[in-house]
Amino acid sequence: MEVAVVSEEVVSEALHQLYSPLSSPRVRRRADSLLQRFQRSPEATPTALSVLQAPIVDTGSSDHNALLRAKRAFAASTIYFTVASYVRKYKMDDPAKWTPEERLQHELLVKNFGLMAQDVWNVLTGPNGTQEELNVQTHLALTIAIILLRFHESQGETTVVGAVEWLVQNQQHPVSDSVTATLTNFTVLLTLKVIPEEVANKRVKFTKTKREQCEDMVKTCAAHVIRTVLPSITAVIDASEEQAQLHGLLLQTFASWVEHGTVPPPAIVECGLLDRAFHETLVPTSSVYALQVVREVVRACQHDDHVQLMELVMNNFVVLGKHLQERTAESESSMNFCLADCATAIAECGKAFIVYFVDYTLEMQPGSLVYEFLDTILFFTALNNLDISNETMEFWIEFRVYISGKHEQRMYIFETFISRLLLILVERTEYPEGFEFFPVAAKERFFSYRSEVRNVFRALATVTIASEDKFIVDAIHAIFQQYEAADSGTLVPPNWMDALVNLYRLNRAAAGGQSVCLTGNSTSLIVDSVCNVLSNVSYKDALPVVEELGVIMFTDLASRYNQLSAEDESSVDFLSEMFTHLLVLATKIPLQMSQETPHPVLCLLQKQWGVLETILGVYGCCEVVAEQFCSLLVGVFESLRSQALELASAIMPALLEQFSRSYDGNYLRVIKSIISCAGDDEATAASLTRVTVIVCEGSMSKIAADGSVDENPGLTVALFSLVAECGTHHPSILVQSNQLEPVLALSLHAFKSQNPEVGAATLDFLLEMGSLYGQILRIPTSLLQGSEFAGKLLLHQQIQTLFFEKDVQYHLLFALFNAAAGGMPPNLQEKVAEVVRSCWVYFGRQRSEELVHRLLSDSTFLGSQVSERARGEFLNFISTPTSVENSRKFKRVLTAFCDHFKRSLIDSSNGDLIGS
Repeated sequence: MEVAVVSEEVVSEALHQLYSPLSSPRVRRRADSLLQRFQRSPEATPTALSVLQAPIVDTGSSDHNALLRAKRAFAASTIYFTVASYVRKYKMDDPAKWTPEERLQHELLVKNFGLMAQDVWNVLTGPNGTQEELNVQTHLALTIAIILLRFHESQGETTVVGAVEWLVQNQQHPVSDSVTATLTNFTVLLTLKVIPEEVANKRVKFTKTKREQCEDMVKTCAAHVIRTVLPSITAVIDASEEQAQLHGLLLQTFASWVEHGTVPPPAIVECGLLDRAFHETLVPTSSVYALQVVREVVRACQHDDHVQLMELVMNNFVVLGKHLQERTAESESSMNFCLADCATAIAECGKAFIVYFVDYTLEMQPGSLVYEFLDTILFFTALNNLDISNETMEFWIEFRVYISGKHEQRMYIFETFISRLLLILVERTEYPEGFEFFPVAAKERFFSYRSEVRNVFRALATVTIASEDKFIVDAIHAIFQQYEAADSGTLVPPNWMDALVNLYRLNRAAAGGQSVCLTGNSTSLIVDSVCNVLSNVSYKDALPVVEELGVIMFTDLASRYNQLSAEDESSVDFLSEMFTHLLVLATKIPLQMSQETPHPVLCLLQKQWGVLETILGVYGCCEVVAEQFCSLLVGVFESLRSQALELASAIMPALLEQFSRSYDGNYLRVIKSIISCAGDDEATAASLTRVTVIVCEGSMSKIAADGSVDENPGLTVALFSLVAECGTHHPSILVQSNQLEPVLALSLHAFKSQNPEVGAATLDFLLEMGSLYGQILRIPTSLLQGSEFAGKLLLHQQIQTLFFEKDVQYHLLFALFNAAAGGMPPNLQEKVAEVVRSCWVYFGRQRSEELVHRLLSDSTFLGSQVSERARGEFLNFISTPTSVENSRKFKRVLTAFCDHFKRSLIDSSNGDLIGS
């Protein structure tokens, strides 16, 4: 059977089964397992080499050719895998400590791996090379790289790079014709390219000493590779038309050594490959690799001694920009293959060289290098392509931030570019001709671009206080210029508030019609702008404007819909948008004290409550409308707090009625926000206690009736959040409602949920309960006599009764350990560990150790079946101060123990599912 497993025929059959569309999953798994066993067998490498050395024969059969490609790819990956696996296990790094036998063993090993490297090299440079797949060639080059990095013995100035030259001199097929010459240069470049990459990616596990040696080698050899090796190969490639295909790989190799090595700027300048990269940018087949070179050189420029190299890069970008302008003028789409990447590269260059612009440049007249370079970036910004233009936006923001923050006195020098940028941005936000006929995707992309332009405007405007006025003047001037270009007879209204309100009115559609001007979230931005103005005036002065906006909204509602229906999608969308606008008004007009009138939004909601109650009666069970309406109310209560309590009292009956109809967790969010801002008087406490009882009992009855928290995830999350909020802000209400015990019981059921939101809410609730208990223990006894601690003391005593006397804490700990063993989604494991740790933090070491000892002796707990040694180690480590005080260490200790019974827990859960 062993012979069958490692034979080439069996491997071929397994590959066929693995990739055949007719194979069943079971057959594929079995084939994959067999191939993995083969890769670990002693015959793997010689068999794989034999496959790769065999001629590639095209039989004309697509199935045969596909299987042959799969065999060769598998063979190449097998050789890489076996070498990497051996290197990972080989630890002999210090020759001074070797015995004579170990030295002899090492020398034999070096010799054998050297022969293997030559064999692999011969495959790459042999007759199959012209037909080989790139993924096969890459795996073989990586194999050579690993062997040279790990086993090449440096002698004098001989390095890994020198070893590559040695492989060329000893290759099986001499460089006697153009085909072999091309293959040899390809192999040299590919191997040189992957050597620094393989050191940097740390995919192969060298010892620490060896890795440091390899990293030093790459840094040291980089200058030699770029100054000597690559230029010599470049000369050969340029002299042969057959090797033109290697231009892209040559650039990739150059980029690899610049990225990972330490190359002095003169070496980069003198080798000529940077200039070549800019030239190749305009060649479709090598453009991507050329720009990769440019970006790596830009990243390498970090010090003052790189200024000459920076100037070379910038000058090349200027020349490149002129070529692109000429070619796009001749044919707009001719350069589409490189424009976006060029924009990204020049923007990165700009951000990297900002210091040079400002700190080193005194010459800023038209024709100077920096002026021309900025002009080139502006060319990309002005291109009639939103994605390309967008690539440059971050540069302009960072540029303005730097010149404003450090050299504000010289800002005027650069402002000409900011002014031209503003003109471009304002022009781009105008709707293009024929926009109404654009495809939906194109419209959405344009809306997204407009939104991003607004963000750029904000970023440019708020750099520093001193520069804001200048920016605003420039921006308004740019807008005026656009208005004049569009219609020289149009006057901008002088009364901006009236203009904004009228613009909002215009964009509320007439009955059955469509918005006449703006789409997307533009109307919300109008409301946002109104709030920015009203934030600086009193409630009394803001009231007329808010009331007018309210009249517009509700009149529009009445004119659109004579009869409301939750089945009407357009009315749902309309109401959602209206509530969003009201939320903006409620949260953006700030809270003010000692005002003559209530907050304008409170006045509006109280005035229109009759209409809102009607809407609630029709749409109260509509999830979309209910969510937006409740978000509005939450925003009102969180922003205005005690000023909104009168509204809270008025609408509470309606909220409870809608909750009893829909059991929508959004209504609990509103009640939670009311509790958080409510006062401490007896009447309020009594009222909120009744409300808490109603919503808690109603929620738990609904969950029980449906049989699972997963049937009502939103309701469950909202309930836990409400009870925690109540315990934090009004603990006496939670105590008097007697709802903590049933909610804790619900949390035990919630541990079985696989819904991550339910799990997170459950854990947050338990963490908050522990915190509320521990809070009292940290307060000196002499201070606890005050009335402000009365409610917290009552809750502390109730938690103690439930956790200690009624044994709730033990059952919670039982569930938490099962959760840590995989009973809850993986992304919650850190939070599970934090809740378990809170037992030590809030309830003390003695109490926690008692519970854990009892847990490990409980035969119904799977952790009690873990070996005695594992249990003992867990008990020794879990309670140590270093573990309890360090959440990450505590999690490691807990997870390591729970992993012992994780499989049993999963099997048990699967058995329960089958049984049910």
